Amino acid sequence: MKGFITEEEYSINNERIDVIWKKVKQGVPTYAFEVQVGGEIYRALGKLKHAFDNWNARIYLVLAEKWQRKVEELLGGTFHEIKDQITLIPLEQVKELREVLGKLREVEAKLGL
Repeated sequence: MKGFITEEEYSINNERIDVIWKKVKQGVPTYAFEVQVGGEIYRALGKLKHAFDNWNARIYLVLAEKWQRKVEELLGGTFHEIKDQITLIPLEQVKELREVLGKLREVEAKLGL
């Protein structure tokens, strides 16, 4: 929806980032996203730290509310280096964003934009 090349399960250091966005197919990721609804939060933050260190990517963690406190704790300690680089996105806001962007595309299409 935003005009980027999107890839899921993108390889990084024997791990996989949930989603990346690239400006050009051959380039490195510009944005890196991990979605945390279950699993290992420490591992998710580690992958995002690698994305920032390796590619200088903008990093995002989409998370269920139950993870908020633990993430803040880890960003204040083990992952303090990325505290000012990471954007935390509540899962509910992703749903809202998709709806809004979908409506915007409909209006643009109607107007021929």
